[in-house]
Amino acid sequence: MLRRLGRACRRFVSWTIQSWRTVLVCLVIGNVLVIADHEAAGVVVFWLVPAWNLIRAVWEAVSPLTYETALGGPLRRRAWRRRVRKGWDRVAERCGLASRRNIDEPPTISRLLKVQTSGNTLTLRVRAAAGQTVDDLDRAVEAIATAFGAESAESRRVGPGVVEMVLAMRELLHQPTTAAVPSELETEAVTLGRRSDGSPWRLEDIDLDVTPHDFRRTVATQVARATTLANATALLGHADEMTTARHYVQRISVAPGLRMVIDQLVSQASEEASGSGKGVADTTKGPTSA
Repeated sequence: MLRRLGRACRRFVSWTIQSWRTVLVCLVIGNVLVIADHEAAGVVVFWLVPAWNLIRAVWEAVSPLTYETALGGPLRRRAWRRRVRKGWDRVAERCGLASRRNIDEPPTISRLLKVQTSGNTLTLRVRAAAGQTVDDLDRAVEAIATAFGAESAESRRVGPGVVEMVLAMRELLHQPTTAAVPSELETEAVTLGRRSDGSPWRLEDIDLDVTPHDFRRTVATQVARATTLANATALLGHADEMTTARHYVQRISVAPGLRMVIDQLVSQASEEASGSGKGVADTTKGPTSA
């Protein structure tokens, strides 16, 4: 509880300091309202920004998941888009994506076509400028990711001279989260976990012919091997253990072809061992004199 309270206080102070421009504007407007004999409205304007930041801090401390979904995530993604649009020219020039014909002319910078955010990723679609290639854009991806504070980055070509840069702005693998309860059985994809940006890590295009009966067989087999056949029978609701053993518990068996090969190898090894033993016995006997 004390840890949450301390984090809420730090958030409140940090957000209030970051919005100092808005605080100054509210102070000016509040003073104007007070001078105009609207004291109640002026006091409300004075405390508007601190009250809003206090509500955000308490909300995040009490219910971080709902805060992240409803308010924290959208505000963060909006700040990412604004930062990229505002500082793209400066960052691109420093990362080597600017070219000059003459010293007096302004630089030609790679054009930022689109900025998108989804979850914890920031996607930039960039077109190479005249004299640049897609390889130039690929080499600048890591520098651009570092300039915008991304944890990791990757790029892919989406058109002639156009590269899409995907920046993971937050590393979420070390943060615990609540697993989503599946609403239906998936037979064409399997969710293995999550990626570094928090998106699901899915194995697509799987052709599985799975039925609920297969799941019952799998569960019965695992329970019978780990415990007893009686527990598997009780779990499935059968009255007879033979029904469970015959139709649900999978037996570990060796394929006929493999069994034949193993038998041949064993018999061959036995013959070689017996033959070598007989040869050794004959040589140890030695020649006899007449």
